[in-house]
Amino acid sequence: MVVITLNGSYNKINRWRSLNAGGNIMSNDVINAVKRLERAGSESSRTTEKLFEAASKIAEKIEKVAPVGVILPRGYKVVEVRSNVGSEDFLAVVDTWDLSVVGYIDGIGRYLHGDFNCWIPAQERDIILQFAKDIADGLLDDIAEFIEDRNKEEDIFADILISKQ
Repeated sequence: MVVITLNGSYNKINRWRSLNAGGNIMSNDVINAVKRLERAGSESSRTTEKLFEAASKIAEKIEKVAPVGVILPRGYKVVEVRSNVGSEDFLAVVDTWDLSVVGYIDGIGRYLHGDFNCWIPAQERDIILQFAKDIADGLLDDIAEFIEDRNKEEDIFADILISKQ
């Protein structure tokens, strides 16, 4: 579009350019939307942090009672991760097909004990949300029942072995 002024000069105007492009004027709607976005992001961060912390605490309790290296109900497993300095247990989600670790419920997102050969991934939101759903659907009872059944089975076989001595 070409505009001819009164003194005869003309200016080209790009009709696709927005009215505020390059200017410092923002509408109240945009300012309010940006503030809302910032609030939502801040609230989401706090909520996610609480969720991750709660998941880690529950994972620590499971790690104390569940056997290391045994697949627990719903594809969870306590794994012992060793570094050059020591070891720590983590609650992992495993792929039930090939038993590979998919993620950690109590992942730390850093090298274990500063050992550069021992990276532990951070917690992932999707994995933690599924863990929370599993907890709500009775995972802790399932794990307790699993451990009780396992103990009963061990007692039976221990009695058999003792009786054969």
